[in-house]
Amino acid sequence: MKIKTLFPNKKYSRRSFFLKFKVIYLVILVIVITSLIVITAAYALWTERLRVNAYVATGDFSMGYKYCKAFSCPHCHHVCTSSCEIKSHDLIDVKFNKTYPKWRGYVIAIAENEGTVPVVIDKDDIDIEKTGRLARYIKVKKIVLLKIPSLKGLNNIIRGCGANLTGVKKVVLDPGEKLLIFIKMKLKSRAPEDSVGYVKVKIKAKLYNG
Repeated sequence: MKIKTLFPNKKYSRRSFFLKFKVIYLVILVIVITSLIVITAAYALWTERLRVNAYVATGDFSMGYKYCKAFSCPHCHHVCTSSCEIKSHDLIDVKFNKTYPKWRGYVIAIAENEGTVPVVIDKDDIDIEKTGRLARYIKVKKIVLLKIPSLKGLNNIIRGCGANLTGVKKVVLDPGEKLLIFIKMKLKSRAPEDSVGYVKVKIKAKLYNG
């Protein structure tokens, strides 16, 4: 009876077998080392991106009102009074007195990016809440967003009721830049005479990510 051996062929000695085994081992070792290098480089790139994104995410995000004024149509003969108060960094309260049917009222406000990261604002981010007896009669006719360098020229806008004021739908503000918000409102013809209207204007800025 023949006994099978690990090296049945005389051409393959024990020495040549281990030599081939070492070659295969070295090939596998090279593949493993190369894979580790690729994985390490990818991980380093990912952590660097994570570090940058974390820095942006933890930047100072702050958008706040600096100025506001409410006024009624200056060309009418009615004695209308109005007031505007900054209640918080993103909210103003407006009150209109002695309104009448087809009355026109305006709100002009200045907000500033007080943070360290850019913010973006569009018209949908201006939340206008109407309350009180006139809530269902107040109609927002116009919202203008405009980046401005300073508060100069506001009196001209007020005197002209923003007639020639044009803006954009979306504004990106870098830190320290200011935004003018102009709102035109009108009462419906069925609105009661000599009434008081209340409006809250909240700004909902978002972080600009390019």
